[in-house]
Amino acid sequence: MKRVKKVPAIAPVSWLNIDGQIRRYGFDCYMEVVADARYVFRTVQRIIDECARGHGLDSLEYQVMIQIYGASERRLPIVQLAERLNIVAALRSRLVHQLESRFLVRRVRSASDRRATYVGLTAHMKSRPFMSALWPAIHGDATRR
Repeated sequence: MKRVKKVPAIAPVSWLNIDGQIRRYGFDCYMEVVADARYVFRTVQRIIDECARGHGLDSLEYQVMIQIYGASERRLPIVQLAERLNIVAALRSRLVHQLESRFLVRRVRSASDRRATYVGLTAHMKSRPFMSALWPAIHGDATRR
């Protein structure tokens, strides 16, 4: 008679929901939620890529713009940009340079810390509907499903 290995049970997962309550989910339910979240993320990413191409930017350049636009005062410490995009500093510098050459972003020295540099939107960028084009595209795609 063969011995059958017993598979250990996977403990339920706990997390804090948006409503502030701790929920416990079994592994199967957890994986369903992860699969749904991944689907939504990939759909939004596809829409962002399409918007980027429509505005003459590649996906990573558009991600830079999203990060800056989403930051307070529409500017972001240049060090944080690489962290938020999960890219190396050399690529960050190249991306910022490319966007500067098209007058979409500008580097600004911090008034309080001369070592710090921010990347912010230019007045030219603020007058263009780059970012506002995302909302109807994402919302429209979501309501069609």
